[in-house]
Amino acid sequence: MIALVGLIVLIAAVVAGVAAVTGNIGQSHLLATDFTIFNQHYTGSAGAVFAAGIVVGAVGAVGLALLLAGSLTTTRRHWATRRELRRSRREVTATRRDLDRATPGKSGTGTSRRAQPQP
Repeated sequence: MIALVGLIVLIAAVVAGVAAVTGNIGQSHLLATDFTIFNQHYTGSAGAVFAAGIVVGAVGAVGLALLLAGSLTTTRRHWATRRELRRSRREVTATRRDLDRATPGKSGTGTSRRAQPQP
């Protein structure tokens, strides 16, 4: 459901962007002055600047999505490792408890598990 809403919003944004670019092309929409980005001088129409902004925004959104996807994968892997560690500790505790019950005459806490020397 959320993916469908996202797709509809994305399509609406693309339609609005294309309409804005095509509506601002021509001699009447030229920028009054040049503008400089990283010591490069540019001229053009408002539509061209708007289209460049769309491209930069899309690249930024893709970069952010990749960053979040990577961090989410790392987080999920961390959660899985912690879950496995907790399960392993529970199994070790249960095994120790079973061993203590099976060995008569020893207390359950603080006993050494070393093999006793045989006479």
